[in-house]
Amino acid sequence: DPGLLREVIKTYKAATSASKDLTVNKYRALIESFFDLIYVVGHDDKIRYVNPSGLKRLGLSAEDVVGQPRTSLFTSATAARQKTALNRVFASGKSSVSEQSVGASGNKHYEETRLIPLKDTAGKTSSVLGISRDVTERKKPETVPGQDEGMLRSIFETARDNIFIKDITGHYIKINQSFADVVSLSRHDTLGKTDKQLFPADVATEVFRDDRKVIRTGKTLVSSYERKLPSGKYYFNTIKTPLRDAAGKIIGVIGIARDVIQLKKEERKRAMAMVSDVVDKMARPLAHDFNNALTAINGFATLIDYDLPSSSPIKTEIAHILKAVKRATELVTELQDLGHGKKAPPGRKPGLHQPAPLHQKIGKPDHKRSRQE
Repeated sequence: DPGLLREVIKTYKAATSASKDLTVNKYRALIESFFDLIYVVGHDDKIRYVNPSGLKRLGLSAEDVVGQPRTSLFTSATAARQKTALNRVFASGKSSVSEQSVGASGNKHYEETRLIPLKDTAGKTSSVLGISRDVTERKKPETVPGQDEGMLRSIFETARDNIFIKDITGHYIKINQSFADVVSLSRHDTLGKTDKQLFPADVATEVFRDDRKVIRTGKTLVSSYERKLPSGKYYFNTIKTPLRDAAGKIIGVIGIARDVIQLKKEERKRAMAMVSDVVDKMARPLAHDFNNALTAINGFATLIDYDLPSSSPIKTEIAHILKAVKRATELVTELQDLGHGKKAPPGRKPGLHQPAPLHQKIGKPDHKRSRQE
């Protein structure tokens, strides 16, 4: 029916915002090449037109479909659902859009159907143009959260990070077990409380300030805190982001806090190891030079002391020199130990190391030899 097809083309053009530059023949080619299912149902509930894509999906030819009752082409449930939508368009003269699942569970797909009234010269709806489009791919993002709800709940419950959700007033509405362990309360006793009821005043004030910033700006906030709580000492890396409803309005805050105190300890160890390495490289040659100088001072002072009579007043001064050399030797030994990362043995205080007297290292002075010299 050329007149019907012309009406379909005109209506399809308006419904799809197709280019106004296309001719009728180009519109016809466009409609008949589209993958959308395009069809026309008359007031008598008979099929008046189906495009090639529709015929292919039905597995029938145009002769088998056109003029046949609509109910002969679909299951009773699908036909009944279609009839309700068609009656509404015929009665109101207004378009409608709906989505429905089609097929068995193992081969289910989703279709968006747009029904558009085709009116005669008197303005009455004589038939309805249907455009059905497969929107299964578009629906997938909507169905995944529902399908994966169990997995998401498992992640929430078993995560070692502290996960929490607060409403716009700062009351906790959902937490995981890790968070409950940090505040040393059961999850039931934690829900409904605010930070002022769970943490020290200074901590609660800081947390509340960050929450308000997230709500005010609508942006994610990343921060780090050191916390001393009854349950232990923590160093948290925290991410907070606004919680929004379906309309995009901020209704609360979602947060994840990870305790990285062990990581901090490892960082300190690595830093100390680097410092020890640098000190060791500097201390060893320095200690060697100091030891050489102290050995000479100690040796000559010992020889002088040995040659002096016991009544000599200089012996007191020599004793001070030997004592100072001994103390300097202890400091050099501790400097070497520090370079190697060693600690003082139990019971020994820093600076009280008792090394062997240096005059023992150079041997007992030869009194006769020194007298002759």
